Amino acid sequence: AAWEKVSELVPDDMRYRIARNKVEKRCRVPLLLDDAHTLLTGGKFKEAAHVLARAQNLDPKNTKIQATQKQTEQYWTAAELKKSGHKQMECGDYDAAKKSFARAMALNSLDQELASLHEEASAVASHSQEVSSSYAHLLMRAWFQALRAEVVASRQIADQVEAARQAAQEAAEIARLEAEQRANAEQFAAATQIQSLFRGYLGRRQTE
Repeated sequence: AAWEKVSELVPDDMRYRIARNKVEKRCRVPLLLDDAHTLLTGGKFKEAAHVLARAQNLDPKNTKIQATQKQTEQYWTAAELKKSGHKQMECGDYDAAKKSFARAMALNSLDQELASLHEEASAVASHSQEVSSSYAHLLMRAWFQALRAEVVASRQIADQVEAARQAAQEAAEIARLEAEQRANAEQFAAATQIQSLFRGYLGRRQTE
């Protein structure tokens, strides 16, 4: 408040501004860094980022601020990965959850819960892979059995079609032979009738 009052009295005094900036840099920046660390430890990454932004405005070249900002970004990213891992576990995708927790652990080694979550997801993912492998084997076996049955059925149908074709050919051959026999019988009967008529005609001529 005192600085604001002085600012009203000498608004254009550069010496005042320089002095004020030095005091704020020396006094306020450490306090802001402490606040940021407290928020960071409490998992309030967004609030910590805002406090660090204020500190950086006062001292842009401060390496402690830069390091804390980087740490905040890493912890924030780790927290988001942790949330993603929980959602992936809820959806049953434990392999993806395992990877999310592993990435989060690399960014935030202080979160002890990440290690247990990663262990849990890894165990379930490994078991799921074994079950999936066995299930895939069963599916493949069932598929081969179905394929074999289909091939056998196809062969049976092909045999039935071939048998029907042969039966039709045999029936057609029998019908052709019967037709030929009928035609030969009719021709023989006609020839016999003509011969009989011719003999009768010759007999009548001799009588005359």
